[in-house]
Amino acid sequence: MRRFMLIAIAIMVMAGSLIAADYGSVSKLFVEKNYTGVIEQAPAVVATLIRKEKVTIQIYYALSLINTGKIEEGIVELEKIGGYEGVTDKEKGYAKITIANAHRIAKQYGESYSMYKTLEAHENNDVRTRAKEGMAVISRLQKKYAQSITEYEAVVSDSGASTKRKVTAYIWIARMHAKYLKDNDKSMEAYRQIVLVTEKSTSLAEAIKAKDLVGEKELANTLEERKNTEIFDDLTTLLCGKMFNEKGELITKLGTYDTVYVLAKMEKVMGESIYPAELSLVWAKITRLTGIEGVDRFAVEKWLEANK
Repeated sequence: MRRFMLIAIAIMVMAGSLIAADYGSVSKLFVEKNYTGVIEQAPAVVATLIRKEKVTIQIYYALSLINTGKIEEGIVELEKIGGYEGVTDKEKGYAKITIANAHRIAKQYGESYSMYKTLEAHENNDVRTRAKEGMAVISRLQKKYAQSITEYEAVVSDSGASTKRKVTAYIWIARMHAKYLKDNDKSMEAYRQIVLVTEKSTSLAEAIKAKDLVGEKELANTLEERKNTEIFDDLTTLLCGKMFNEKGELITKLGTYDTVYVLAKMEKVMGESIYPAELSLVWAKITRLTGIEGVDRFAVEKWLEANK
């Protein structure tokens, strides 16, 4: 009897290992973009899984169908997810987002927009903001640029939207204002917002097109909170370029107080070991503008207080 039980337990452990391996192998195939392999293996694996793992493999299966041109079949497989036992509202929401994306790929814009629309008030932040972004994309693809801008603005005003999603929205707002609505002021304002919220150098490069209309003080006010982010060096370079020419001469059009304010902000965040030349230049200009001798931050702060 004991031997029988041990054999049974061993079989159960082996079966569990096979399921895990099958789940892992299908996931690996999807990551490697081996969609044909996923299509061949996923149906059998889905039948062995429950809850989150089942939903994940089903989505991989559906996306593999979509990515190989079998869009309608993929949509059918995605629609099955809503009927799975234990599936959460968040998972249902992601499945619907994927269905809407599939309709968009098929240029079935009406069906896609309608599906996104059903999710614009979803309680999950990511699902909701993805849906809002999807609506904006559909409107843009249909050349409804004013409507698309309004929908992208709904993304950036959503408190649950990620920084990345906000930056993407601002980029498209800026582009559409400039290219289609011929409103350069609104375009540049959107680029300014990219500079102020982005955490990525690639987004900053997009916004640098508007650098002449992005204020030095606004940039300076972002430096401290951006010090440990990817874009800090780019922001510093951008700000130095707005303050000085290649000869180290001040070229900013700010008044004396605002110029000292920006220079003081720059000095506060620049490490001496990393920016020795820039720091030397900054202090030289502070001294010239204020009459304060030497490196004396406290004196500069008192000067700013007295000259507000």
